[in-house]
Amino acid sequence: MFINKISSVVMFADHMGLLITANSQDELVQRFNHVLNHIYKLFQANQLTLNPTRTKVLKFTSAELPNALNLTHADNLLLEVETVKF
Repeated sequence: MFINKISSVVMFADHMGLLITANSQDELVQRFNHVLNHIYKLFQANQLTLNPTRTKVLKFTSAELPNALNLTHADNLLLEVETVKF
């Protein structure tokens, strides 16, 4: 699957983390949307749901990105956080 070339999946119990790398903010948003579309289809095929209110975005960067990423799923803005716990 193409998403394996641009992301890594980390799973623990019923939690999943996606690690997506990019060289620019635009590329990151494009890759995120691509990967999330594939994950959404995988969830649908397995009768699972992605809960946008529990889905968080955590950025790791060596440079200050100029804007918030404003990533969305199913018309819901995903919350950008400083830390996550799972």
